[in-house]
Amino acid sequence: MTKRKVILVSSSYFLGLIIAVTIVHEVAHVVAALVIGVPFSEIEIGFYGINPSVTIPERFISSNLSIFYYAGGLAPVLILLFIYLLYWYRKYHRESSFMTWFMGAITIAAAGFQIAQGYNEGRFHAAYIHYAGSLFNILQINILALVIIAILTHIILCPISKIKRG
Repeated sequence: MTKRKVILVSSSYFLGLIIAVTIVHEVAHVVAALVIGVPFSEIEIGFYGINPSVTIPERFISSNLSIFYYAGGLAPVLILLFIYLLYWYRKYHRESSFMTWFMGAITIAAAGFQIAQGYNEGRFHAAYIHYAGSLFNILQINILALVIIAILTHIILCPISKIKRG
């Protein structure tokens, strides 16, 4: 595969993955809101700055919202790990190409990102909301750390040295 095709396919995959993961993330918040008893008609879907958001009425704030906060990150992580382990990991061990390795890396990095995102939303919710409009903030350390851990895990599971040249 030519370098140009690798760039085009991986860029398309990355963009599609971002869109799909964002949709799954927000739908998981909606489903969690319904589970905790928020009527569908009272769930607001919109944007907080440039970030998509799901907002529930103030009267539910006093209830235990852990499921609501954590659900957004957990749902896409499960899907991404499923895709990684059942598709990219297995494909790499059948066909050790750079393209397969790179697509697996994108997938597992997205899973690491979502683990951190879910953790930040659940554990540090007030800070998460406060920094939602900021590109660089203290919570990005969690995201960076988990993305790096995910990629290092991928390098261990799918060694670069096994990539077939040519």
